[in-house]
Amino acid sequence: MSIDEVSSLLCSSPLSTSEEEVVVEESTSDLHVHIPVVATNPLPPISTQRIITDFGKILFAPENIPAIIATTSLTIIQMGVNFLSPFLLGQLVQSLTNTHSVTQLAGWEMSKTTLMTLFVGASALSQILPTVRSHVMSSLYANTIETILMKSMDHLLGKSLDYHVQTPFNAMCNILQRGFGIQSFGLPLLTQ
Repeated sequence: MSIDEVSSLLCSSPLSTSEEEVVVEESTSDLHVHIPVVATNPLPPISTQRIITDFGKILFAPENIPAIIATTSLTIIQMGVNFLSPFLLGQLVQSLTNTHSVTQLAGWEMSKTTLMTLFVGASALSQILPTVRSHVMSSLYANTIETILMKSMDHLLGKSLDYHVQTPFNAMCNILQRGFGIQSFGLPLLTQ
């Protein structure tokens, strides 16, 4: 039986786990020298549900909840102001074309000056809110990036010396790229 056959049998045995290493010794008939060969099982794929659950634990950490609430509130207010601005513009144009000095708006009587002030205020607020939301989100981004980096580094540092010797550096950095990939589309989903 060759070393490849023994390795494949040991790696596919139901008793071996994904992180267990199996040492097989091959003896050559001429020299009677034992050559150790290490066979490792491939890691099982990580499910999408686990990725979402683990990312949810990082994202919805207690220190992130106030920023999430504030950002969501600012997004809702911005949506309301974005609908209000064109409505006020239409009412303003309609009042400017009328000869009446007072306009009826939602049961309230408003002058043209008041209507223009409301329109300018709503337009300015719709321009300011995205910037404020971005500043509030910066703490959320910082907390999430720090957590992902710490967990990734702990994971990499917990690996064996053999892993660090055998694995190229770019493959080790791939875990960081995956973490930032998840973070780059996961956080904007909260506010859009």
